[in-house]
Amino acid sequence: MTTYASYADPANLGAREPEDMFSPHHYAAVRGKGREMRALPLWCYTSERFHQAEIDKIFLPSWNMLEREEVVPNAGDFHCITFLGANLVIARGTDDTVRVFANTCPHRGASVAEGSGNCKTLRCPYHFWAFGLDGRLIVAPNYTDPDGKPLIDESNKEQFDLPEIESGTWGGFIFVRFKQGAETLEDHLGSFVESFASHKLESMACARTVVY
Repeated sequence: MTTYASYADPANLGAREPEDMFSPHHYAAVRGKGREMRALPLWCYTSERFHQAEIDKIFLPSWNMLEREEVVPNAGDFHCITFLGANLVIARGTDDTVRVFANTCPHRGASVAEGSGNCKTLRCPYHFWAFGLDGRLIVAPNYTDPDGKPLIDESNKEQFDLPEIESGTWGGFIFVRFKQGAETLEDHLGSFVESFASHKLESMACARTVVY
């Protein structure tokens, strides 16, 4: 006979999220053993507040798999993607390095790229600021003071580069981390690297995408 009593707490079925949803007493039974164990309250799967807490506490400080390198196979390729609510652009530079940037012009916040393609520069459509595939500002046309003096020069130019997101690659996958920490990507992957070495993931390609 199969029993489900140890996996679902009837008190939580259909329950609305409480104001004190992050109080430890709501989750004490989740750490129980055997028949004393309970599943997470249902609001953990439906609450916007809980989801945002997961993003802030788990996903932003951690390494996350973003995409496959094959979306930018050649130098000059770029690919736009939204992840955890952030508008990002992946670009492969002329040095063959894959980088990830905030897809936001530092001037007025417009996107510097759309969709996917190949280019020499990422360019804002509003005021035509142009950035290299390494994120560095190349030119900011007509950005001057009332006397016509340029407001950007070599002394402050790097302050206007595209914001770069910490990233790394392994096995053909692109990973990002939004909050810097001590753990490297290699440390994060740990024994997974050795365990999956024989799969040669870097030689594989995505054949189909399922959105759900």
